[in-house]
Amino acid sequence: MKNNDQTVNELLALQKRIEDAKSEKSRIEGELTSLLKRLKEEFGSDDVAQVEKKVEAMKQQAARLRKQVEDGLVVLRKEMEG
Repeated sequence: MKNNDQTVNELLALQKRIEDAKSEKSRIEGELTSLLKRLKEEFGSDDVAQVEKKVEAMKQQAARLRKQVEDGLVVLRKEMEG
């Protein structure tokens, strides 16, 4: 059977772990709020799924523009050679 000192120490240790977990939860929630605010500022939405769709559309647009530039360079090179 545990003595009272051991029980008190275990309870104090558990209380400390609970307080640490609460502090960590608050820190993480604050960080999440900050990140969602940044998403809203940069992408016009704090909905992660909507932002992912916008990012995917931007990637596709960038790929199309890159292709247009590459195609334009090929035509330009041909004109310069011929």
